[in-house]
Formats: sequence, C-alpha cells, structure tokens
Amino acid sequence: MQDEKRNIPEQDDLDEIKMLLGDDSETLEDADALLNDILKEYQIDAPAFTGDLPDPETILAEIENLSARLDGTAPLAEEDASMEIVEAEHTAEDEAAFPEDAVPAADAPHVVSDAQRRNAARRTDNLQTEIAHQVEAAMDERQRENTGKSQKSGKRDTETYDAAPAQPTYESAAEEAVELGRISDDLRAFRNIAPDEAAAKAKRAVGYYSWRCTITGILAVIAWYITAAPAYQWWLPSFISYVELPYIYLLILCVLQVAAMLMSVSLISDGLRHAIKLNFKSETLIALSSIVSLIYTLSIMAVPASAGYLPFTPVVILGLFIGLFARRQRYKSIRWSCRAAARPDGKYCSVKGMRDTEGRVRTVYKTAPHAIGEKFMTALLEEDSGERMMRLYTPLVIIVSLLFALIAALGKGVPGCFLYYWSAILAVSVPCGVIFCQVIPLAAVSAKLSRIGVALAGSRGIHDISSTEAAIVGETDVFPTKMVTVNGVQAFSGFTGEKVNLCALSVLKASGSSLYDAFAASLPGQPMSLPAVEGFEFFETGGMGAYVNGEKVLLGTANFILRMGIRVAEGINLKNGVFIAINMQFAGVFSIKYDAQPSVRRSLTYMVKHKIVPVLAVRDFNINPQLVETRFKLNPDNFGYPDLEERIAYSAIRHTDMEEDCAVLAVDNLHSFGEAISSGKRVQSSVNLNRVLGLISACLGIPLTFYLLFMQSYSAVTPYNMFYYLLLWLCPVLLSSFGATRR
Repeated sequence: MQDEKRNIPEQDDLDEIKMLLGDDSETLEDADALLNDILKEYQIDAPAFTGDLPDPETILAEIENLSARLDGTAPLAEEDASMEIVEAEHTAEDEAAFPEDAVPAADAPHVVSDAQRRNAARRTDNLQTEIAHQVEAAMDERQRENTGKSQKSGKRDTETYDAAPAQPTYESAAEEAVELGRISDDLRAFRNIAPDEAAAKAKRAVGYYSWRCTITGILAVIAWYITAAPAYQWWLPSFISYVELPYIYLLILCVLQVAAMLMSVSLISDGLRHAIKLNFKSETLIALSSIVSLIYTLSIMAVPASAGYLPFTPVVILGLFIGLFARRQRYKSIRWSCRAAARPDGKYCSVKGMRDTEGRVRTVYKTAPHAIGEKFMTALLEEDSGERMMRLYTPLVIIVSLLFALIAALGKGVPGCFLYYWSAILAVSVPCGVIFCQVIPLAAVSAKLSRIGVALAGSRGIHDISSTEAAIVGETDVFPTKMVTVNGVQAFSGFTGEKVNLCALSVLKASGSSLYDAFAASLPGQPMSLPAVEGFEFFETGGMGAYVNGEKVLLGTANFILRMGIRVAEGINLKNGVFIAINMQFAGVFSIKYDAQPSVRRSLTYMVKHKIVPVLAVRDFNINPQLVETRFKLNPDNFGYPDLEERIAYSAIRHTDMEEDCAVLAVDNLHSFGEAISSGKRVQSSVNLNRVLGLISACLGIPLTFYLLFMQSYSAVTPYNMFYYLLLWLCPVLLSSFGATRR
C-alpha cells in the first residue's frame, strides 16, 4: 500500500519535453531548470551538477530513468533504497533496527521474509477474523437500534483515517424503556437508596440473620442428636426416651422446632403471605414443611395410636436453617457490592457487553469513569436464578408431595399415616442446591472483589459476562503510563530538541493516544500550551501526521517514515522508538521502553487460558501482538488486532447507556477488568452446577422417599437418615461455591 499517490506524467508530456530540449545547446540551461522543477515536484533530490553541463543525451537518459522509476518499472537506486516498503514490524529481525548495512542492494529483488509470512498468517487467522467480525457486528447492531437504519459494515479503501471517525450515537436510556428483572422480595427495602446507605443497612441485616442462623443450626444439631442417639447407642439423659417417656421425648422435639420457627418467624410469615397471593417461593415450601411436621408431632402426642413414628424435626429445622442462611448470604452480597460501589465521588468505570444478533453478550469493554446509574443498583436487587426457579419448583413439589402422600396412605390402607408421609416427602424436597445456587458463591466473590473496588451487577450482569468470548483492552490496560518510559529526543537535520518535542507532543495530543501522557510525564520542560493542530490523520502503515504551525509533521515507526520517502539517519539501533519528520525531513527519534506489569501479565494469561480473546483497541503504533509477545511471553495468535479504523472506533467507545452494566470498577486497569470477567464466569459456572445438584437431589429424594414409604420400609426413612441426605447434597454446593473464589 502506498502512503502518497502521485500523478505520473503521460508519455506525451515526456515527448514534449524531449522535443523542447532537442540538440540546441542554448536550451541546456532551461532544460536543467526544467528537470530540477520536475524532480522537485515529485520530491526527488536533483543530482548535483559539477563542472561542465552534461550533454542532451545525458539529460534525456535522466528523464527516461525518472519516468521508469515513477512507473515502477525500474529498480530502486542505491541512494533511494530507503524508500522500499518493509512490511514486518516489531519482529525479532527488527530488534536491532537499521544498522549501517541494512540498505538493500540496487538490483535486489523483493524477498518475502519469514516475519512477513507470519504477519500475513496472523492477519488471516480464523480466530482473530471471527472476533473482529463479531465486535464489528455488535457495534453495527447498536447503531441500527439507534438510528433505525441498516448499515453495511466494511473496510474503507482510503489510506488515511480521520482522528475522530464517526462513532455510533447512543441515545439516553430514558428514551427507551429497558425491561428489568423482578426485584427480590427480600431486597425491596433497598430500592432508591444510596450505595453507602444500602451497605450499612445490609450489614445490619447480615448481623441479624447471623445469630439467628447460629441458634437455628444449634437446634438442628440437638434435634439430630436426640433422634440418632438411640440408634447409635449414644448417651442421653434418662428422661429423654421415646420408649419409656414418649410425651417428654416428643415435647422436647416440639419445643426445639417451635424455637427454630420463632428464630425464622420472618421467613415463615413471608412464605405464608406469598402463598396467599399464589406467589410460591422457597419460603413457602419451608414454611409448609415446618407446619405439617409440627402438626404431625402434636397429633402423635394427642393420639399415640394414630401413627407412632418419629417426626422429622431435625430435617425440618435444617430446612429452616437453609432458608435463613440463604437470606444472610443474599444480604452479604448486597453489603459487599454496595460497599465497593460507595466511593465518595461516585465515579466508576462500567463493564458493558455488546450483544450479538441472538441477544447474547460476546464482547465486553470498559467505559470512561462516570457516576453509577440507578439501573446498576436495581440490577443488584433483582431475583437470582435460584429464586426464579423456586417459583416454578415450589407449587409443583407441593402438588406432587400431596399426591404421593395420598397414594402411599390410601394405597396401603393406612390413612392415619397421611401426615407422616406428607411431612417426610416435604422435608426431603427442600433443594438446598437450588436455594443456594447463587447466594453463596456471589457473597464469597463479592467479599473478595470489594477489596479491589469491583462489584458485579447481580444475576443479570453475571449471566451476561459469563458468555464473554472477547474483551476490548486499551493502551493503558496493556501498558499503563507508568510502565512506558520515554527518553529524550535525539534531533537531526538541524532541528532543535525543543521544536521536535513540541511537534511530537502536539501530534500525540491530537491523536488521543495514551502515548501523549507518557511523553508529557517523561519529557522535561513542557510548554504551557501547545500550538493548534490541523489536518490530523492516522496512517494504516504505523504512524500519524498533522500540520503544526503550518509545518507538516509525521510521527510513527521507522518503517512508516521510510514508507513516506524520508531517509532515516544511519546508526540508529532501537528496539522501540518514535520517529518524527518535519517538512519531509528526518527530525529526530525518541527511545521508548515498554515494561510488563505483573498484574497485567496475570490478567492476560487468564484471558488466554480461558479462551477470552483480548482485542487490542490501541492508537499507539508501537503496541501490537508482537510487542505483547515480546513483553508478556504470550502467543500473539491469541490476541485480536483489528484494522486501524476498527481499533480507533473501539478505543473511542467511552460511555453508552444502550448496554447495561455487567460490573463496575473503582480502578480503571486491566487487573480489575480481568477480575470482573473471571469472577462473573466462575460464579455463573457455580450457579449452573448448584442448580443441577439441587434438581438431582429433589428428583432422587422425592421418588425414593415415596417408594420406601409405599413399601413401608420405615427403618430406612428415619429422621437422622433424611438429615444425612440433605447434608450430603449440601456439601458439594458449599465446595462449588468455595471454588468460585479461587482463580
């Protein structure tokens, strides 16, 4: 690709020049001036004539040679070899850039190097192409939603790009109603309050439910010990004996259950209140199980001959503990999330997702710092997947358990055992995996993320971030400003260091690249104000240009300067550098050092390991997959590196209300960004696993209990055996939730 297009003179014009020259020696001086004008027009230095003027044949040969060179049919001369296009940048071959013997021979053919082949392969890599198309399609989808017009995506054929290309215009979210999820009944009191107030309120709620969970857990253990001790021949006081003193025995179990129900009075009242409104939730199932079990215990005490089998008191109390602990963990996650979102200035970077045509988030990006919106706080209060599933599960289980109890009681001709059967099936039907599916892993992860100022946007944000396949990362994400060191300028061609610095800073500031901040922090003696920049443009070949005080300034890699037909001084050996030319003359070079930050390396490694493609949306021409490979020792094929126009477009996405927040970050860096993505994926994986475990426990426990009761195998359906069953399915849920905190 050429960076400048020139109007090549036609053959008729050359013939006219030849005719004008002729053999008349009086026209030689005019011909010399004419030749100099032609060479000057095409920015080629005229040969220095010393001594006598050459004959007309020499001049005609020069003109014919010029024509062939402009047509591209003649080989480059040795003095113009620096204009040859070099494709590979930042490769191992370029580490020692431009030694004295790097000028190609005059007749050397164009050879495609291994580095060029690797670059070409990377550009056509299927993974990068797929990610680039996906990101572009997502942006086009947002633009079509905004403008109502379909636009075909494609690459521009122009060789320069404006500094600020047209970006999709995002309308305010207030103009388009966004359907939010249902607010959790436990969290309705947190609506329309500030994050700091919500964090304090949630902290009090956590303390309230903590001591109630502790007491309920102790009561469950005592009830289990009382029912299991006779079978294992453990010690019990002499007055606690179901055989000798059944009333005292049942009364103790009844008192334990009533005490546990008093500790869970808010849970039971909410369950009954929702049942009256036909809004069945997990609290409804737990409350019904407690009431049926208590009635059965009282019925045994009133009519001993009606049944005579031990009540399922420890299992019921364990169910109450599960309901209380779920609420505690829900408030705990709100506490830590709101605490992370309670900065005094309220300024946070949002992690937003681009949805594809199927409505799934495939690519996430960070916005510029802004105030947290109400939608984020509302998202924190939405029902989780466990609550939504229990709305369907609870009425179904109530009906099934009632039918199973009737079938077992009437089928065996023991209608007096109906309450016993129903209480047994209800007790084992509490799916701790479904109830705990999100509250436990989210609470644990939120506590960890709060320490670095990261908060996930509830169930919706976790679900959206879990399907992420690509993450748009900027220049400061990969190389923060403090990790970029700029050494002083080495000026050439008579330019002063102050002027070169001024021109470089002016162009970099107009580019919007973070390289300007690195220059401003490293170069001493910065001017109070920079001159106006006109005609700024990016070049696909690795540079940028503009007019500063009427002078044309080009800034970029050494390869870019060579492409523009400007000679680079010999003996410059730089691994990375910024080369500058003023008025088509090589003016200077800055040596730049990019250092790898350990936290950035860990974040990039995690993304690559978990098949999340980091898309480099950078304007710094030095940052590309090859530099990332050199500094971070990662395979560059795992990175997305779109075309220049796309990189500029992606880096310009700073804030939009069209997409909802997946998370918020108190600190704008790649570490927080990577933690938000990885934590969301781990929590969602734990949620999926816990839901499966909970459904399996219910699908196995309910039919198995019904079968044992129908076959009258009462020795297997004991309170302590069913207590073990619930604990058995609770352990993998806790382990899965613990694993969500480990990266």
